[in-house]
Amino acid sequence: MNPFELAPSHASRIGGLGGALPAPENGYAFRTKPLFVPAGEVGVTLTFEGLQASKGVLLIEISGGEEGARRQLQLRTVSLVDLAAAGGVEHIALMNGHGDAYVVAGHIYDDTDAIAESLSVRIVVNALPATIQTAGALNTMARVPRLAGLDLPSFEHPTSQTWSKEQMGDPAFQSACNIFGLEVDAASWSAAYVFQAIRYLLGNLSGLKGFGAGLHAEIISGGFGAEQAEVVGHPSLDPAHWPPAKNFDFAWLIFEVPIIHAGHLFWMINLLLDRLRPGGVLAVAFTFEHGRMPREQCEVLTRGDVEVFALRLLGQGHSVAQLKFRAGNQPLPVGTRTPFGLMAQRAA
Repeated sequence: MNPFELAPSHASRIGGLGGALPAPENGYAFRTKPLFVPAGEVGVTLTFEGLQASKGVLLIEISGGEEGARRQLQLRTVSLVDLAAAGGVEHIALMNGHGDAYVVAGHIYDDTDAIAESLSVRIVVNALPATIQTAGALNTMARVPRLAGLDLPSFEHPTSQTWSKEQMGDPAFQSACNIFGLEVDAASWSAAYVFQAIRYLLGNLSGLKGFGAGLHAEIISGGFGAEQAEVVGHPSLDPAHWPPAKNFDFAWLIFEVPIIHAGHLFWMINLLLDRLRPGGVLAVAFTFEHGRMPREQCEVLTRGDVEVFALRLLGQGHSVAQLKFRAGNQPLPVGTRTPFGLMAQRAA
């Protein structure tokens, strides 16, 4: 079977693959037809022959189920530069509890110059081949800063990052908590983070206009007011209750609720970006679950969701601060929930 059989005449974001017609969807790189895979330990191997790249990130999604009711089984982002350096081979392992119809798809939402001669998708179950899918190609790729950094996050110099115990001792965190009159603990991290992130990105806030929503909206508004900014804060997470004004210099959102649907939060992020002036900045904090877990087992956001957010925002022309998922020198147990903060800047 062919990874481009569903759209053989349409161009892939990876040069040399696919045809010449416009891509069938934003960011399209490839998509296999559904293939039934029996229960067991599944290995999916993608091999790009002749892959070259100097920039770009490939988002690989493996889904299962019937069309119209497919569910995400695995989501992974791969630097195309690193993939080319590895010989164009990427292997993904997962457990299939019962027989399922698999689809393997790839998207590239940021800038890339990737080219390849061919792509093969090989699925193996319990070390026995289920299928091999191949298609021809020819084109390039270039290095960009890594989507996700491996070093520990700093509160004083924030980026898009998770909470960590080490940040509790940072003087910048303690200062923000004191300004808000909040306890110096993990429960105060989200409010302190959005405050620090916006101050870090914009510097002098005097005369700037801001808008924020969600938990601690009034307290955070007071903090920005002390910086001589003109701020409107609203505690509601329902945009229907927000004031209609636009062209803000900055905005923030704290979305800490027991259940978060990724699509709904991404919609709210786009609403806030739309309220900013070109070049305006946004800081968002939300509940995050550590560990690589399938979406259907999670009620809040996981690493895969955050990476998709970042790639989609980049694909829209916005900027996103590097993602940092480490919460300390030792990984947190799978399923541990902490706050996570995302920093973005609206396209100029």
